[in-house]
Amino acid sequence: VKIIMGVAGFISLAMMLVGSIFYMTRGGNPEQLKRGKELFTGAIVGLLFLIFSVVILQIITKDIIKIDI
Repeated sequence: VKIIMGVAGFISLAMMLVGSIFYMTRGGNPEQLKRGKELFTGAIVGLLFLIFSVVILQIITKDIIKIDI
């Protein structure tokens, strides 16, 4: 789980950087502005989804079922 979280965090960070680059280098192009915002927002939502799913998994396995992962 730790390795997967690290890889997912790196991918999310890379997507945020690419989205920021699209946003900063739009040059008045509204299509590129929209693309950059969507990419950045998607990366944040995906990272939050991953974090909350791991937290819920840990709560279920450690507190309810009493299994150590």
